[in-house]
Amino acid sequence: MLAAAIAALLSACGRPGAPPASDEWRVFEGSWTAVGTRRTVPTEGGGSAATLHLSGAVVLQLGGGLGRGFRGEAIGFDDGQALRVSRWVWTDDRGDQVFGTATGEPVGSGRRFEATITGGSGRYTGITGEFSFTWREMVAEDAETFHIRTAGLQGRYRHGAARP
Repeated sequence: MLAAAIAALLSACGRPGAPPASDEWRVFEGSWTAVGTRRTVPTEGGGSAATLHLSGAVVLQLGGGLGRGFRGEAIGFDDGQALRVSRWVWTDDRGDQVFGTATGEPVGSGRRFEATITGGSGRYTGITGEFSFTWREMVAEDAETFHIRTAGLQGRYRHGAARP
């Protein structure tokens, strides 16, 4: 009976560690704490444009009380006027990744970003979704290095069937 129960459980779960294949939206919340570097160049009118590189811990709390940790990394560009874009990747302890984009206000305390989950690798193949967050605290170490963390990171995802 134990063997039959284990076999039934494994067949219901699919690949070990894989999110369920479903078009159903699932919610999550979490935090992202990172160290970043910033490189700037002056622009007309006394402003500056910047490239940013962030790296740090992403901790998500999924519906049902499940948690997952990632190493988050992002590269962004702020033109000093209206354009703020970035690409990010979250990598789990097995090396599987979630990819996405983000746009928002200039990076700094109290600034809001909207992000799109554009895909994944390994157990995250076929994932899509969206989330938003506010940069809660930004502490500059010097002109090029800073520490930052999020507040209110909330979103939703769905994990459709793996694409061929």
